[in-house]
Amino acid sequence: MKTFIAIVLVLMTFASAGNASALTVTPGYDPTAVNLGAARYRSFGNTGGEEIYLGIPDLGVAANRTAKDFGYNKWGTSNSITFIYDKTNDKLTTDVNTESQTFTLEYPNFSTQLVAKGKDISLLSKLNYMQIIVAGRDADTTVDFNNVYLDGNLLGSFSGTGGLFNWMVTQYDFSNGFTLTGDILLSGTFSNSQENCKVEIDFGYSSATLITLTSFIAEPLSASVYLFWETASEIDNLGFNLYRSESKSGTFSLLNDDIIIAEGSPTEGMVYEFIDENVQNRMTYYYMLEDIDIYGISTLHGPVSATPRLVRGMQK
Repeated sequence: MKTFIAIVLVLMTFASAGNASALTVTPGYDPTAVNLGAARYRSFGNTGGEEIYLGIPDLGVAANRTAKDFGYNKWGTSNSITFIYDKTNDKLTTDVNTESQTFTLEYPNFSTQLVAKGKDISLLSKLNYMQIIVAGRDADTTVDFNNVYLDGNLLGSFSGTGGLFNWMVTQYDFSNGFTLTGDILLSGTFSNSQENCKVEIDFGYSSATLITLTSFIAEPLSASVYLFWETASEIDNLGFNLYRSESKSGTFSLLNDDIIIAEGSPTEGMVYEFIDENVQNRMTYYYMLEDIDIYGISTLHGPVSATPRLVRGMQK
């Protein structure tokens, strides 16, 4: 008989009406992420530079992007933007409404362009990461990206005033395409710099360690082993499997009948327990813990070991 107990700490995700069950927004960025597509909104001072970049990061490389120059038109105080990854038509699209005029920009043949730029095309089926960047580094100016929605799900409002700030959108499947909308609100007198102030949205794949495991312990009991593990954070985690062997270098066999469902989030961890009762006293057992993400990628932890023993006054 196997007994599984899950103890919930805190969950900071929220339900999503889109194509994932838990959409999460957290400050920061993943330096290991592979960004495949991006839109950048810039040159808020209307100093002659192109105001929109669309394409494949690094957008600073002209060959990676298409661009739109507003000409004599200017950014407004409130500007609505739409950024679309259209998987069906294999293109990126953005629309910008500056209150006085609407600009549309497309980046066609997206997958073909990725191959030409040496990107891993297989990652298009595993898109799980979005980065929002808002910068407001000119003195006495404000840059806000407000009322941001992803496929109808509210992400929130983001301010770049006084620096450059990043947010990550995770636990969402972007591989089927998406539509992101929001309002860029501007105030103050912007400098001649094209990049001091900007709003950028990148999307791609993160292969960073999905589980931050703080402990994995096997404690011997009488004719049983108590297994305990704790996570500090979990990104796109589907769940866990436990494996047991009678030798450290031997064959490990799956213990749990069904996957142990993940309960953590990118911002909060979880405590898990499992009691292995199919063991004998005075024998040493070795255990491996496997975490599996929503894309089927797994990571093994361990092994840890325990030797069950008869404890006086303790019944099996």
